[in-house]
Amino acid sequence: MHYPEAENSLSITPRIEFQDSNAFYTNLYEFDSHMESSQINNYFEVKSIGELKDRNRWEGGVAYTLNHKFYDNYIEKHIRLRFHGQKPKIRIVEPFIQNRDSKFVKINSRTVDILGGKREFTFELLNGNYELEIGTEEERFLQPFPSLKGYPVIINVVPDEDSFIKEIYYRIKIK
Repeated sequence: MHYPEAENSLSITPRIEFQDSNAFYTNLYEFDSHMESSQINNYFEVKSIGELKDRNRWEGGVAYTLNHKFYDNYIEKHIRLRFHGQKPKIRIVEPFIQNRDSKFVKINSRTVDILGGKREFTFELLNGNYELEIGTEEERFLQPFPSLKGYPVIINVVPDEDSFIKEIYYRIKIK
């Protein structure tokens, strides 16, 4: 997913993903998405609409709308998932670039503080009953050039039996 290739590494790009017995699907393999941007009152908004796809660009049965709202002191993300094929467990992966002083503290089931460096941040899940995990496979989130190391904050989304839509809202703000 990056150049030069680093064996057994994971991308430090934020993404939506799932894996089934056939393939790995992600919005990073989506080249046909529709994107819009606008300025609304006190924020900028960027919206992408597409399908989670595998490396051969085959659709995986999950559509997404990814909406970013950029404010002065925070970014708000809204992800809408539409299950129109299979209903896999989805992972929303937000890798944060680390420095040598970085600390990631899980405050509760919805909040992670990101400490160290010149700025401190809070990652806050704003809705739903989703599982938040941090640090899973941390050693694999790296990029050799430029030399960057990521730390994953992951939202696990399990689809409902009786619904085809899941919506996830979260915020990353400067403390």
